[in-house]
Amino acid sequence: MVSADSAELAALPVQLARLLSTTAIGRTAVFLDETGSTNTAAEELERDSAAPEGTVVVALTQTSGRGRHGRPWSSPPKKGLYASFLLRPKVHARYAVAPAMLLAAAACDALAEEGVQALLKWPNDLLVRGHKCGGLLSEGKIQGDMLTSCIVGLGINLLQTAAELPGRPLFSATSLFLECGRAPGLAELLARICNCFEPPYMSWRQAALAVTASSTGNPNPPPIRLQGSQRAHHEDPLPHFPPPAGGETEGGAAASTSNRRWIQGNELMAWRRRADALLAFRGARVRVACASGDVEGVVLGLGDRGELRLAGDDGRERHLIEGDLLLL
Repeated sequence: MVSADSAELAALPVQLARLLSTTAIGRTAVFLDETGSTNTAAEELERDSAAPEGTVVVALTQTSGRGRHGRPWSSPPKKGLYASFLLRPKVHARYAVAPAMLLAAAACDALAEEGVQALLKWPNDLLVRGHKCGGLLSEGKIQGDMLTSCIVGLGINLLQTAAELPGRPLFSATSLFLECGRAPGLAELLARICNCFEPPYMSWRQAALAVTASSTGNPNPPPIRLQGSQRAHHEDPLPHFPPPAGGETEGGAAASTSNRRWIQGNELMAWRRRADALLAFRGARVRVACASGDVEGVVLGLGDRGELRLAGDDGRERHLIEGDLLLL
């Protein structure tokens, strides 16, 4: 006799496949009843070269779910979306922040389709009505100066009651059920996220591949094959592509080299524009607890590497790579 839980787990891949409009993201999906951490499970798949770009690992519960700095992530059974996306961008490490930012924006877009407005709280939280409803954890593998793969974990609280949520001194936790009185189904929300994520991710990756190839002298960047740990941070300056001086080539048949590079530059930084538009607390005064001490200022937006841009009291603009943000 098949248990209800087993039948539910077996139905999820079928439900997901029916709702996907993607070519790669989510087309290979691993559903687990229980795991320590979906990021850890995805890391094991990453070591298997057969696991394709866009593989998603989903669990009904995590026994050792984790966030930044190894902080525990509460993952009660069948109460949330606990998923990790395996990506193989194979681009320069300077672009490592982009996949997580694009996935965060896709999660916000997916929630918007459900009638829920979500914002990004730097560096990796999702807020609904000012309360923490989700978070991301990105872990990348760098070989030389190349980001060969990365795993982006995503957790969203769906059905938790107030008693089931951990107490937090800052930005108390919430769930979609508490905020909206309802929550989408697991397969439905995951499909929406995959569908919202794939187009901007693939466009960004193609641009990053082209720029990476041109910077290494390779005139033929590898094509994207659409098929079903250390943190990355690099100090090299990002390439800048000024708008072309002229328009398209005669007759509009083909873009000039300057046009092409400008288009690539736009695609390369599209993640920043999207994440910047969803950033919470823009214009607000905040305190950021950093390893080197607290920093106060007014939120200006995001920098090219996903860092937080603050206007300090001394008139200087500060760029913070990591820290815990408190609204003042």
